[in-house]
Amino acid sequence: PVPCLLIRDQVLEGFLRFCGQMGSFSDGCSSVALTYFNEIYDHMSKEFNAKNVCHMSGACASRFHQHEESQEIEIRPMGGVGIIKVESEQSMGDDIPCKLCEQLVDHLRDLLIANTTELEFKQVLEGLCKQTKAFSEECLNLVDQYYEEIYSTLVHNLDSNSACFMIGVCPKGLNKALDGPIMPIVPMRVAIIHEQSSAPRTPPKKLLGENE
Repeated sequence: PVPCLLIRDQVLEGFLRFCGQMGSFSDGCSSVALTYFNEIYDHMSKEFNAKNVCHMSGACASRFHQHEESQEIEIRPMGGVGIIKVESEQSMGDDIPCKLCEQLVDHLRDLLIANTTELEFKQVLEGLCKQTKAFSEECLNLVDQYYEEIYSTLVHNLDSNSACFMIGVCPKGLNKALDGPIMPIVPMRVAIIHEQSSAPRTPPKKLLGENE
């Protein structure tokens, strides 16, 4: 299993690289990600589970929508999510979870494009902001200013492999954009707080003869 600290670092790196694709909002996005990363990560850890993702993608509709004559209703998987050709499955080996993750991300992006207008997307973001407690007010202000850029980035620049690497499912190196340095310009207080929170904690040195 991958250590939790390594997963946290990968998620933070993924957020910062995603922020780097947001044009004039990239530095502001990085500042928000660094300032509130603990809250964001904790919320993802609680809510990012199979049930919620399945419901959001529409792939498990039969579990949530019951019909009296369900035997007469044919339910088909949406967008081929979860379907991998036999020949490619044999050649991928241990990369099957990565490919499934990429399929799901592509499917969610297609759903966003097909079923959600910019205004509806803003309403979704506002709903998410209201769940972030101390970050709620600032989050709502950011959504009000930048939801168009966020929507455009998700529609045009969302890379499925990068997203799956960010959550620790896919290996690094399949996208050259992941190899470059990350150098956002953030306020001094944000940089100091991040350095303090990410610095390795070493136990205090014991004095000679302390336990004697």
